[in-house]
Amino acid sequence: MSDKKPVYFMEAILLHPDGSVHEWGSDFWQVLHRHVANLPLNERRYSFRGIRYGGSARTEKSPAVDYLYVGKRRWRSDFPDHAASDIDDETPLDVPGDLVEPLYAVPVAGTSYVAIYRTSGGPTFEAFERWVAHVLRCHETGDSFELRPYVRGDALERLRGALGVSKLRLKYDPGALRGEAGNERSVIERALRSVEDQLGGGVSVDVEISFGRATPDDGVAEAYARELEKNLSIPGVTQARATLIKDAARGSGGSREPVNFLRDQVVMRVPMIEDSAASRTPSLVLQAMTDTFGPFRHGLEHPEDEGSDEPEG
Repeated sequence: MSDKKPVYFMEAILLHPDGSVHEWGSDFWQVLHRHVANLPLNERRYSFRGIRYGGSARTEKSPAVDYLYVGKRRWRSDFPDHAASDIDDETPLDVPGDLVEPLYAVPVAGTSYVAIYRTSGGPTFEAFERWVAHVLRCHETGDSFELRPYVRGDALERLRGALGVSKLRLKYDPGALRGEAGNERSVIERALRSVEDQLGGGVSVDVEISFGRATPDDGVAEAYARELEKNLSIPGVTQARATLIKDAARGSGGSREPVNFLRDQVVMRVPMIEDSAASRTPSLVLQAMTDTFGPFRHGLEHPEDEGSDEPEG
């Protein structure tokens, strides 16, 4: 039985103390790999919320890829039990050393994106962000390293397919809304550009629109979808959240589903290991991850063709 796992596609941004955002070029992940490869072990270790993490820059021969590996170490008191086989009872796990839950980050060559796979108990995205910030010594400048997911059309389809939208929040870094007059992409952008111009620039803009428990009129969900889609294309948008009203009788107000369009967007679910009882190896994981690169690049170049979240084959 195929064991399908999510692979996430993210790009790196650097958030400065003044709220402005620096977007790196397509070579960032390769440069970071070389940087980490030259760091001593003690500079690649990091503790976050009492959990120990260790990372390294690695190279696999088959498939031939460079990648970042970040491992979440488990305290022995948190070790699970162990069963040698299906016919044996569970016993305490007693192995030398620590158990490590991994995260793999593989650059998608020619793009600013990195593919990320983590085991179910592996480092969270926040922990990975903190580890990268640590090796980049962001604490010396006050900058924050963040991951920004690739946003696909299917997230917007969820918005269009909702009964309505009860809340929408958008946030932009300073200067994101400035530019040539008449080039505004949306009604929201025109309004916020006016606010930023009045404030003289250099400030982040955060807007939240809410209907509370009321249900918007027909057509509002589609209008919000168009607005959100236009605004997601603006470099420097740092938050995009909505609360969807799902199918339900209008009199009840509908069930509500919060969606964060710029976090944890699953792009592909791929068969990581054909036999779920088989052992995972870096080669198997990396092969499954790199198999998604073709469909992902096609989606970047032809977004109108996006639909399935699984590569063919």
